[in-house]
Amino acid sequence: MKVTIAIIIFVSSLQRAECLTTITADEEKCILDKTGVRKCLFEKTLEISFNPTDQEIDIKLQDYQDNFVGSMKFILHRLKASCVKTIKYFSRSYDIQVISGWRCAHTGSCINQKCSSIKMNDTIIELNTENQKFPGITRCMETEGGWANGCFYVDPACLFYRFSAVPTNDLKILEIFRCPKWDLELDVNIIIETQNDKQEKLISLKPGFTTEWNDLRITATSMTVAPLPILNQLFVSDENRVAILEPESEDKLRSFKCSSKASAIKFNECKLDPLSCDCNSADHNVACLCYELLETRQLFKRDLTLPFEHNGILLDVDHGTIKVLPDFSAAQIQTQIKGLTLKTEILANKCKVTNVKLIGCYKCNRGAKLELTCKTDFGNSLGNIVCPSLTTFTTCVPKGETRNLSVHLSHSQIEETCEIFCGSSYSKFELKGILNHPEEIIETKWAQKNSNKMQNLMDIDLNHLLKFLFFPRYLLILILTLFCFVLIGYCFLPCLTRFLLFKLVNIFSARSVAPKRNFYKDI
Repeated sequence: MKVTIAIIIFVSSLQRAECLTTITADEEKCILDKTGVRKCLFEKTLEISFNPTDQEIDIKLQDYQDNFVGSMKFILHRLKASCVKTIKYFSRSYDIQVISGWRCAHTGSCINQKCSSIKMNDTIIELNTENQKFPGITRCMETEGGWANGCFYVDPACLFYRFSAVPTNDLKILEIFRCPKWDLELDVNIIIETQNDKQEKLISLKPGFTTEWNDLRITATSMTVAPLPILNQLFVSDENRVAILEPESEDKLRSFKCSSKASAIKFNECKLDPLSCDCNSADHNVACLCYELLETRQLFKRDLTLPFEHNGILLDVDHGTIKVLPDFSAAQIQTQIKGLTLKTEILANKCKVTNVKLIGCYKCNRGAKLELTCKTDFGNSLGNIVCPSLTTFTTCVPKGETRNLSVHLSHSQIEETCEIFCGSSYSKFELKGILNHPEEIIETKWAQKNSNKMQNLMDIDLNHLLKFLFFPRYLLILILTLFCFVLIGYCFLPCLTRFLLFKLVNIFSARSVAPKRNFYKDI
């Protein structure tokens, strides 16, 4: 003979739906001993899909006689993505130093068309040898020779110059990197609760890996994150801070590149961009216009340094690794219950629920919070709560235990009579409360221009709104307000309009009248 053991799963999904799963077990898997203790063996594989944003999944375990055996709770934390970085190059703070040397044709280094064949790393004796050990670019320009410039030959003279990067007092090494790959991880808190025992474990799930605990095998079969442009950004780090690297700043940083951290520390093994400076001759010297140098404080601005939040995406640094907490993500978990044995003592006790409070919002992802205290006349017990709009459970003890339960409701005003089944009896209690309109819907109205406005209006609890308006005091205020608007619209506004028009006509039609002269007096 086979009986049904119900595992009821309440999943607060995006559609705010409740999923019901039933498993079938052999009757011999629930055994009642002489002491009145019932032991049940559970075996089941569950596939759970969810949006992991602080959701709770409650699993209620019952035996073949519908007695409450225990519960399992999965508290799902936010999905985390860890950066697997690829280093592009290293850099550090530096200054530009320019030196030059002029030579007449066929003297010194200005021989054998040296000016036209010079290489950027050539060593020129006319230039300071101390400066040439730093990374830089050596170049030459032909200038006028002849007697007017102190030369014997009229052939073009050579103007050698070199611009070099020299180290500053800022010794911090900058690491420029990108995150082409992100490792996903989900923290799940599992709570198994029976009549007299409670076990809790925090596990971290990675896609494709299985974690075992207390006869449970939990595997994250898939985790996905919506495309986020911010994850493709370049980052810069100085070992103490990490910041998002703007394209303009990156253009300046890459003018001085080092292949490794050791090269950056030595400084001399780094390379300077040949286009860092634009130089022109000025008599026997050179004048150079170089790129504006970037200071470290400009890279690590307050609005770019991690932790950084943009459009609901939080980027933070944890032990040197960039962590992202995306708001929009999805995951699927496979939970295999294999040989989980729960036992409960059958008692003829009674439960009573007091101090009931209901707060929060309706039709929202995070749900409402139901706070209550459950007390028994003797012994510990698990209470099964059944209301017209919800079903949940709690623990009951002789001294009373207050718990906060997450529930999901579809309307604002709650006035219901609920029952709690505990031991061999049940009792009733009243559930009352007024829930708020969900904030997510209000934000969506303003954030999404192409959203379905009719659906947003349908989410408003019109019954509660009408009850509120037809309350005697508020109804009287509404009538008086409407009467005032009517009085202003039909009495005061026309009179005021006519008065203003009369004044305007008088102002624009006013004329200057010359005074009459007395001709007899003039004669």
